[in-house]
Amino acid sequence: MNWDTVKLQLWNMTDSEMPIESICYPISPGDVLIPSPRNFDSLIDLCQKFHGEVSVVTSSEQHSKLTSTYKDSAASCTNPYDGYWVGWWDRPSEGRFVDVNSMSPLAPGGYQPWFLGEPNGREQENCAISWTETISNWNDARCDLEYCGFCHLEHAPVFILRGTP
Repeated sequence: MNWDTVKLQLWNMTDSEMPIESICYPISPGDVLIPSPRNFDSLIDLCQKFHGEVSVVTSSEQHSKLTSTYKDSAASCTNPYDGYWVGWWDRPSEGRFVDVNSMSPLAPGGYQPWFLGEPNGREQENCAISWTETISNWNDARCDLEYCGFCHLEHAPVFILRGTP
């Protein structure tokens, strides 16, 4: 067995290879990058399976931290687009973006760094992403596209490896 990487199958999810230290020794609880692109619904499901929730960007400081983490790990996030899910959608009520976990609306005058003219997708683009190749502003995108994302975990996940050859 190669202990530098492990191959996992998580609850009917696709196989993923990642360094073992990213599984067994997470830096700390908090926002953890999921290094494989997935659609927004799949990110919600995966975060819940880890007993967490999708990370929701609510401040400039948090946005900068997540963008920095994403850029530092971009090689492991092999999506064709340069961006990540930021935890906001307007699927429940068109034109009203809410926190995917609590369904609280974006606060008027609160942090929401949309690109000029965004959101503009109407019923077609219901999930917010942060582009990272330029100035890290938000765009509304189709929820079925695949981007990397972050899960907010209160407790570090525990994996028990069994049946080693």
